[in-house]
Amino acid sequence: MIMFQKQKSFNLVYVMYLYWALLISWQIFRTSSNRSIVDISVKFLILAILIFSTLKIQISIPVKNLIIFILFAYYMIFSLLVKEPAITVNSIITYCFPTILTYLFYVHGYNYKVSKEVYIKYLNLIIITVLVMAVYSIIFDFDKFINALKISNAYGNELSSFLISNHEYALYLFLGLISCMFCYQFSSDTQFKKRYLYIIAMIVFAINLVLTYSRTALLGFVVMLVTYIFIGNNNTVKKYIIACSIIGVLVLIFSPSLQEYVMKVVLKENTDAGRLEMWNYGMTLFKDSPFFEKLTGYGYTAISQNLANYYQHQSFHNAYIQVLLQYGVIGFIFFTGLIVSTVINGIKTFRDNRFVGAMFLSMSISAIVYMLTNTTVFMLSTSDSFMFTIFFAVIPLYVKNAIISKDFSAS
Repeated sequence: MIMFQKQKSFNLVYVMYLYWALLISWQIFRTSSNRSIVDISVKFLILAILIFSTLKIQISIPVKNLIIFILFAYYMIFSLLVKEPAITVNSIITYCFPTILTYLFYVHGYNYKVSKEVYIKYLNLIIITVLVMAVYSIIFDFDKFINALKISNAYGNELSSFLISNHEYALYLFLGLISCMFCYQFSSDTQFKKRYLYIIAMIVFAINLVLTYSRTALLGFVVMLVTYIFIGNNNTVKKYIIACSIIGVLVLIFSPSLQEYVMKVVLKENTDAGRLEMWNYGMTLFKDSPFFEKLTGYGYTAISQNLANYYQHQSFHNAYIQVLLQYGVIGFIFFTGLIVSTVINGIKTFRDNRFVGAMFLSMSISAIVYMLTNTTVFMLSTSDSFMFTIFFAVIPLYVKNAIISKDFSAS
């Protein structure tokens, strides 16, 4: 390890939250177009806050991580210079942002620790922010909210709060639900008011999540709950999950109108929205590619243009196919390495703290499934991908560090 002084009492997770909150705010209130000079300048300033705040943390750097990062950085530079027809703002952001995040969080900050107190505060920040989004949907989009409950008027009224996409909103609701589960369990048995507030928040989030009609987020949450039921310890959270699941299934069975609503509106009668056709096209393209392209990919621009010409989309709605075609087998190895590391972190955490470890393992499995049908990918520059990365991969790593070193419960 490359040794620096001991970790300072600086809470990096709050800066991560601030970075995400500022991105969301800028996305809502900006007056310039996306990727304009003003837009890029503002986002660069926000990123600079994250970079300098992370670099202020001086802790040991694992040599193994540094070596892997150097290989990854060289590969991203190679892809930018060789695979892209021109060096544009989009291509620079596409290749540089994952490289910067990888160094900040998996090299420089790899051994950072997040205590229980800090983690709870971070989770509460997520809950409050998502609750603001949900209340906005109910109050300021009330007509939309009511229409979303009706089979005849549902389409076109899916909830998105003040965000651009209903899928992005669904992801944040998903994170809010997980945060409530953590905070409920972390609350002591005497903190009745707190626990009731978390239950109320979960009900609000769950209703809003259903009304986003985002099957990906719903599937991710269900997978997370089922996984936790199988591996989690027999605590209050698990009992509530099982009880609510049984009640939900019984209500669905004995309510034909609800069955119709779920099938026709929420599940959209099991239509795949063209995803299978795009996935088949992507795998056929990879299969028919020359060896060098299979190994190193086609690059961001070529794949985006190719898919746009074929299906008028810029993404396969599948992170794995997207990464495989864009970065090739080599890039896919780096990508899957990050995913596997989240599972390993969950297993290591499980040995010392069964509740947190079971939650982290469940979140990892859920994230793996989530990326099967969505454009959200670890390490991308968009606000939803950033939060997805932080929530499911980075902060669980730092919590694991604290738990293993017996610093998690330290005040």
